[in-house]
Amino acid sequence: MSRILKPKGRLIITTPNISNLRGKLSNFLVESEYYRRMPGNEVLNVFPVPGGREVPIFGHVFLIGAQRLRTLARVAGLRLVKTHPVKISRLSMMMGVLYPLLFLINDFLYFDVLRKTPPDDMARAKETFREIVKLNLNPHVLCGKSLIFGFEKIGEPAPGGG
Repeated sequence: MSRILKPKGRLIITTPNISNLRGKLSNFLVESEYYRRMPGNEVLNVFPVPGGREVPIFGHVFLIGAQRLRTLARVAGLRLVKTHPVKISRLSMMMGVLYPLLFLINDFLYFDVLRKTPPDDMARAKETFREIVKLNLNPHVLCGKSLIFGFEKIGEPAPGGG
């Protein structure tokens, strides 16, 4: 998608949000995005194609979290500019009491990784890790059932993810 976008072009993606607090707990407990469902599998999420073709249709088997989507987009030359929740998860809202703990963990990880970063990579590392922490603590990500991500093309894909 990045290849066909013009510089400063926008890409909008909507996806189920497995990065919300409910999704994090469900993944921890049963390796599924929803605690009341089985993990994605060939019975529930892979469908035959009408007309008898051999290639199946894959439903939501390979969901991607907000951080991985941000990283893949960045490597492709896109920058995350906006997140929008589609619907709020009540359970995630109730789990909001964990926000101070999430803040402390992210704060610790941020400074720990910067301590181990070589000085010549410090500027890029600070920018990247701030973006990661901001996404980890984003209320839309923590509480939305689905998300709409807005990306902007900032350059051509780079081997190092630049």
